[in-house]
Amino acid sequence: MKQAKPQIGELLSKLEKFYGVQEPSWPTEPYEFLVWCIADIQRAMQLVRRLERLKSEIGIEPEKLLKATPAKLAAALKPGGMFPELRALRLKELAMRVKDEFGGDLRSALTGPLPAARKTLKKIS
Repeated sequence: MKQAKPQIGELLSKLEKFYGVQEPSWPTEPYEFLVWCIADIQRAMQLVRRLERLKSEIGIEPEKLLKATPAKLAAALKPGGMFPELRALRLKELAMRVKDEFGGDLRSALTGPLPAARKTLKKIS
């Protein structure tokens, strides 16, 4: 008689028992995740520290990104890769859209059905 294949939940439980609870190495808040992607801070844990630098030097809240000059944003993004000026402008655009269209709270716009949330994210990214 053939043995039943273990279910994904069982496998994940075994892995968690062996390795412990895992924490994502990327932002889990939707708006912060988009900032992270646009800032080109997605390559490794070293780059996650660059997001922390952006947070500490300028802040990532829409209001703080909108107040920052493009030059200051570009300087903060420069260690993250090529075209920091372009990424700075994209961050300002994202911040403006999140502020204007969602009152600064993207998470609240993603609480509905998954297809609607995907559509919202595609529209702003």
